[in-house]
Amino acid sequence: MRRPPMKQRGDQVDRFLVSRFLGAGEEGDVYLATDIRNGVKRTLKLLRGRDMVDDAQHTADYFRRLSRVRSVKRFRSWGVLQRQTGVGERAWLLFDYVHGVSLAEMLALGRVRSPLGLALRLCEALIPVHRLGLAIGDFDHGRNLIVERSTGLLKFCDLDAGTPHSPAPKLEDDLGETLSLTRTAYRCLGTVMPKTVRVVIEESRSVFEAQRELAGLLRRVR
Repeated sequence: MRRPPMKQRGDQVDRFLVSRFLGAGEEGDVYLATDIRNGVKRTLKLLRGRDMVDDAQHTADYFRRLSRVRSVKRFRSWGVLQRQTGVGERAWLLFDYVHGVSLAEMLALGRVRSPLGLALRLCEALIPVHRLGLAIGDFDHGRNLIVERSTGLLKFCDLDAGTPHSPAPKLEDDLGETLSLTRTAYRCLGTVMPKTVRVVIEESRSVFEAQRELAGLLRRVR
């Protein structure tokens, strides 16, 4: 994992003190940070590249619409760093810190023993999002999903909100991502996704229908 030169331990963004680098995504770099007022840990995402302020505000607005959804990491605030070398302005987004492990890491370690159960949990995590008419997107590799240590819940730690000039993913796109991630889970166990599981996800018209069908399929398997 590369460590970007942008922020080092001890640097401060607004009232948040950078503790360590957590990871890099397509849009920016993610850090663990501490609120200097109360010591609360937060996740700080620094967007890279020029002219990202409008994108940051757009993403912030999208996350705010999901503020009551437990399966989405809670958004707190956003801002802009001024006079950044080579950039000028660098937008940042602040979230609650979720203590856990990424689903991608669990898959790589072979710790997901029931891909069918995972498919069901993905649909359950998506249902409250889709009830709002919104989609998540960009979770098919498991990197943007955290398994919370204290609860075992799946939490979307990032999403594809689109941009001010391009739309976010559609609801049906999330079913496609669920299918892809479930297939990966089977592959990580050295097996092929059963046709029954594939057909259920492919032919479902919504995550609500997929959840019902997958729950029934899991009961029959057990």
